[in-house]
Amino acid sequence: MDKLLARFSPTLGRTVLLAVLLTFIAQAVLLNIGLTYANSIDRSISDKRSENVLSQYQQSSLYLMNDINNLLQLLQTSEFSGYFKSNMPLRDANTEAAERRALLDKIDTLYISPQTVNAIYLIGADENQAALRKRAGSSGFEELGHLSIDSLQFAKLDQLILKDHDQFTSYGKDDFDNVVSYRSKLLGTAEADAVRDFVSHIEDRLILTNGGLNGVLIVIVLADGFFESGLPPDYSDQSIFSILSPDRRLIWTSASNEEARQALSGGQYRFELNGAAYASRIVGLAPFKSQIVYSVQEGKRYFSEHGLFVKMIVLSAAAMVLTLLISWFYMKQVFKPFREISQLLRSQSIGGEKALRVIPEQLGSSRFQAASMRTKLMLVLCTAVMIPTISDGFLYSRFSTQAAQSQMNASLKEIGDFSGMNIKTRVRYLESLMNQLSVSQKFETYLADRSVNTSSPGWDAITISMFPGLNEVSYFVLLDEKGNAIYSSMYSNNKDIFKTESVYLKEQDDLYWISEYVDVFDHKTAAVVKRMPQAQDGGGATYLLLVPKESVFENVGYGLTSTYFSISDENGKTVYQSRLYPEASQQGFLRFAEPIPDSKWSISIAYADYDILTRSREYQSQYILIIFIVFMLSVGGAMAISGILVRPIKALVGTMDAVGNGDLRRQVAFEGRNEIGSIIQSFNKMVRQLEMEIQHNLQMTEENANNKIRENDLIAMKTRAELQMLQAQINPHFLYNTLEAINMRSLRNGNKEVNVMVEALADLFRYSITRGGDEVELEQELGHVRNYARIQQIRFDHSFELELDVPEPLRRAKVPRFILQPIVENAIKHGFEGWEEGGLIRIAVSETNGRLLLDIRDNGIGMSRERLDWLNADMRQGLGEWNGQEGSIGLGNVYHRLRLFYHDDMAMEVSSARMKGTSVRMDLPLAEPIR
Repeated sequence: MDKLLARFSPTLGRTVLLAVLLTFIAQAVLLNIGLTYANSIDRSISDKRSENVLSQYQQSSLYLMNDINNLLQLLQTSEFSGYFKSNMPLRDANTEAAERRALLDKIDTLYISPQTVNAIYLIGADENQAALRKRAGSSGFEELGHLSIDSLQFAKLDQLILKDHDQFTSYGKDDFDNVVSYRSKLLGTAEADAVRDFVSHIEDRLILTNGGLNGVLIVIVLADGFFESGLPPDYSDQSIFSILSPDRRLIWTSASNEEARQALSGGQYRFELNGAAYASRIVGLAPFKSQIVYSVQEGKRYFSEHGLFVKMIVLSAAAMVLTLLISWFYMKQVFKPFREISQLLRSQSIGGEKALRVIPEQLGSSRFQAASMRTKLMLVLCTAVMIPTISDGFLYSRFSTQAAQSQMNASLKEIGDFSGMNIKTRVRYLESLMNQLSVSQKFETYLADRSVNTSSPGWDAITISMFPGLNEVSYFVLLDEKGNAIYSSMYSNNKDIFKTESVYLKEQDDLYWISEYVDVFDHKTAAVVKRMPQAQDGGGATYLLLVPKESVFENVGYGLTSTYFSISDENGKTVYQSRLYPEASQQGFLRFAEPIPDSKWSISIAYADYDILTRSREYQSQYILIIFIVFMLSVGGAMAISGILVRPIKALVGTMDAVGNGDLRRQVAFEGRNEIGSIIQSFNKMVRQLEMEIQHNLQMTEENANNKIRENDLIAMKTRAELQMLQAQINPHFLYNTLEAINMRSLRNGNKEVNVMVEALADLFRYSITRGGDEVELEQELGHVRNYARIQQIRFDHSFELELDVPEPLRRAKVPRFILQPIVENAIKHGFEGWEEGGLIRIAVSETNGRLLLDIRDNGIGMSRERLDWLNADMRQGLGEWNGQEGSIGLGNVYHRLRLFYHDDMAMEVSSARMKGTSVRMDLPLAEPIR
């Protein structure tokens, strides 16, 4: 233990290294905690962002689809479809033109946006019914003179349209090619061209159709950016939205990258794009059978993109440099007295003075030097380690929190963008509903005859079945120009409660929203108002006022945990506000506000960052714990170092007392290479010099004698070694030279067989005595077998042949020495006994599943079953029990050497039959794959 402490005794460099090591450990732990905290916040924020964004887009898409579905339901009513059931092509031109004009006015009054609808097809049943196309934004209809439900059926197009009615879908060229036929005998040329034009217009476009179930085929061709209208204007491709049809075909995607489009089209919802992996989540769009596929990049970390990791690494490096500087400066002060004492003692010993000089008792006058060794070390280590650790811990926490808040702001903005689009689609939905109500025949009836008794049993009230969008409406009221209720969808027997201030009734044709309207339940809410067309009797203006349900805006916040939002108009009046929306002065909230696209409204969002605060407190608790642990390690390290340093000092004091009493043989047993060790070494050297002066002659004599003895011993050892080396070299060199002489003599005499045998024998001998490892390449072992076979072939007058079947790569495989030659020797000796010709020895090598398979077989006389069983049993006996009888010596030797080399990871089997030869198979592991 003392030797170990002396060997690793504290030095200035080692103590500084300890301080840096403690700082490194503290920084590594703090860095790990900080990044874990940051990644935890990142995952939490990313997951909530994805969940909220998907929820907002899902709601927006549903409102967009419901709006189009409501339009489809409206177009199926007799007010719109009646024109296409009235044999208009057979009517007189004036009647037809008037009816068409009335239909066009009604459709124009719906204010269908070109951003959502590209065109509307209204197709009659046969050639006696009209077929028209109305493009969004156009001023009139386009006639489709030869298009009818009959012609579409003749072309078999109804097989597609009918099965997907009332569902959003899209058909590609392959879909039409597999079904549509333009060669029907019932289909004329003009009709075929009309069908072909119809198909070309709806091909690869998103459509919604009623399937012609009411006698009129209505096809709404949606705009290319229909589902894109639910995305914010500045939305990027960092996450991808896609829409699947009821049969799970891709009908739209926001991905601009062709690789992503192909992956999604092929039903691959996990794919790679530009080296990044994307995972997808699928949600439904009930009541429609379509689905949303939301693909988000996996493993994407906000913090790695914004340099948090780099900042933390730089801080850690700076902390270790600061620790190095502080500890180096103060540890030099700690060891300064020891260095000065060491220098004084060294100069004393080098000078060779016999009179000892006095060492000053006060080498340092500062308070720091006056402190004890333990106190100084504790101060240095704690200062050098704790200051950087505390500073970096604070900065880690600050940077992590700032990064989390920055990401939260970015996430909140994205959620706000999608929430704004969600509100926009809801507003558009309600405005479309208002336009649909305004063209209702029932309202025209009210305008024509205000004396209708709405409470009579025969009155057919306006219901949700007529306008499905009414399920989002609390109630609507028809008002006169003074604000008196003419009709209300609820409490119709008490119209006075719907009295509305005339200030809300504007003289404008476009619909408009009013804020802070007080409804019949005395709640402030938003309402939409539209002035109705003038009645034919010239009466005063009427207004339709629609009050949406509170849930219309309340559901915008569905799924937004810890999130509150408010909607305000251009004048700052509140349109809607979460009940718990925090005051502007309330702390602990992240806030975001921006205008809602294509409207005069704006949305404000407040997010309670409870997660960040909670995790920040957890991080701070862990940070304090690490500070405490590092402090205790610093104190423990200081105490351990001081203890190690004080122990040799006490030993030195004791030795000094003994030397002072005349015992010059006393030495301090300390081998440490530090400042204290330097003092001890200088002191020991000085004492030794004094003792050497006294015993100089005796020591010199003894030393010379010992040196002479050692010199003689070395000379003798050298002589013996040279003799042994010479003896070791005589035999092989002598044999090599002798064989070479025989070889040269046989060549001069023209005896080629002798030459072959001598060369083979020389190679055999060289392989046998060559030093090296126990393993050789298979090629070397095969060469050894070839040399042996060449000698035996000449000896037995070429009565047998050797055949090798070894793939080139396997020739580099490593095998133990001398595992093939004994088996070949057995084959020659026992297998071909009495043979004069026709013998064959074949060695085949192969590789299977990382195993090397060797098969050595001959076509000799073989052996009986009893002899074979005995041979295998004798070969497998333990080394202590092995008989080693004739016939099994070579095989047993090979088997036991393989067993010793590979243990149980080998197999060796002998098989044979009378007059059918013998086979020896070995199964050995390959040390490494062979290529």
